[in-house]
This record gives sequence, C-alpha cells and structure tokens, in this order.
Amino acid sequence: MNALSRVRVLFCFIVVVLLVTSCIPSLHPIYTDATRVTDDRLLGTWRAQDSGLKVDLSYDIKVSVTGDTSVTISPNDQQRDEYEETELEKKVSSQLSESLYSLGFSDDDSWTFEQASKITFEKYVSPTNNSSITINPGVPSFAPKGYKVKNQEFLPYYILTYHEKQLDEIITTYLIVNMTEIGGSYYLDFMPYPKGDKQRRGAFAANYIAGHTFAKVSFNNRKLKIDMFDGAYIEELLKEKRIRLRHEKLGAQGEIVLTASTKELRAFIEKYGDDEDLYESGDEYVQL
Repeated sequence: MNALSRVRVLFCFIVVVLLVTSCIPSLHPIYTDATRVTDDRLLGTWRAQDSGLKVDLSYDIKVSVTGDTSVTISPNDQQRDEYEETELEKKVSSQLSESLYSLGFSDDDSWTFEQASKITFEKYVSPTNNSSITINPGVPSFAPKGYKVKNQEFLPYYILTYHEKQLDEIITTYLIVNMTEIGGSYYLDFMPYPKGDKQRRGAFAANYIAGHTFAKVSFNNRKLKIDMFDGAYIEELLKEKRIRLRHEKLGAQGEIVLTASTKELRAFIEKYGDDEDLYESGDEYVQL
C-alpha cells in the first residue's frame, strides 16, 4: 500500500469515528398513552436542507511522509493563507472528498413519516374474487405489488421509513415513532419496527429487546429539526454522578442501557431539556 493509500484509509477511519452516533438505548419509553400527541406537520418525506457533510470537520490535516505515513488532526488554529499545500496534501484532499461521498454524505438520506394505522390492502383477482391483506400497524407505502388501500383505521403514532447511504449501499430502516410534549417542547420516541420479521423466530428470539431512543423535534417555517440525544453527554453526567438516572452496563464494552421508568425519564427531560449539550447537532430538513 503506497503512502497516499495509507492516508486515505486513515482518513476514512477518522471520519467513521467522528460520525458514529452515541445514542443510549432505553428499556422504557418517554411517553404514555395519556401523554403522546400527534402533529400533521411531521407527515411526509424530509431531506436535509444542506446536503453533504453532516458533522463539523473544521480541522487542519497535516500529512508527512517519511518512510511511514503519519496523520495528525488538530483544531483549525492556523491561518490557511499563510500555508501552502503540498502536492500530496492536494491529492489527499481530493481523495478525502471522494471518501466522504462514498461513506454516505449525499442527497440519499431521507425520513418519511406516515400515520400508522390498521390497514387493509385489496387486490383484484376476478369479478367474484378479491385478495386482501391486513397489516397492523402499517402504512400505505407497505402495499404489496398490485394491492391498493381498502380500509384504514388511524393510530396515534407514526411509522418512519429511514433511508441512508452507507458505502454506496442504500439501507432502509423502519421505526415506530411516538411524539410527546415535555416542558413545552416536542420529543420523538423511536422503537424498531421489525418489518418482514415480526415473529423474531429462532431459539434465541427472546434476546432481541426493542429499545427506545429519543430526539427533540421542532418545526419552523415548514422546516423540520431533529436533534438526537447525545449519549456521550448523558454518559458523562452519569459517570460524574451529576444526574441520578437508573441504568445498567452490558456487554464486554460496558455499553450503557437506561432502565429508568417513563416517569423518571420525563422528569430528567423536564429538567435538562433546555440544555443544548443534551443533543447532538441535528440537521434541518425540508419537505420534498
């Protein structure tokens, strides 16, 4: 592997590390049947207004090639107009841009929120025979090929279809999304929707637990802002014993899982919901 290739690999690794989300899962939701709400402004397909890089990479990148390749990343603290890039750095910059695109920084990420419902699809087979399928919960986009919506009983929550691009592959994730109001702000509660594998079959099916993750949501001039909770900040508060929120450490790496009750979670959000450090820097989305 030549020097430029080694630099590219290191850059890709650095970008991946910077992009890994640190949401902490919770065993319990932040809503109850009495506290969940719906808002038609959420419905539709949304895409980031400013497509491209989703994290701030305001760093100077210094590359030196003296036998082995070394890469140093530090805050952008030097005047760029006093610094002239070498030919190698110019090549690396170009390669980095291509790598960022291939890692998923494109216009392909989208969020589609649909009102969940008990929905029946019907397919015409013959004048005396129609085929029907009922999905509960489901949404119109789940219609099998050749089927149309026959009946729909709306439910007080949403199903999110999330498309993201990773390494030139489009990955689709489905989630149940409940909205609730806490302290005058709206929050989303995400839970996996095992579309296509609802039974979770197999001897170890019980090992799969549907965890919850949370985000703050706001609407402004027909734009949508979603700020996911910053798990690293919550973990820091727990380690420093600045908050008392029940949790467990699981696995070899000691991953934190919140075990606090819904009441405790809501009280925590009520107290810290205005703290900007509680959230990862989210994108602002426009409707397609």
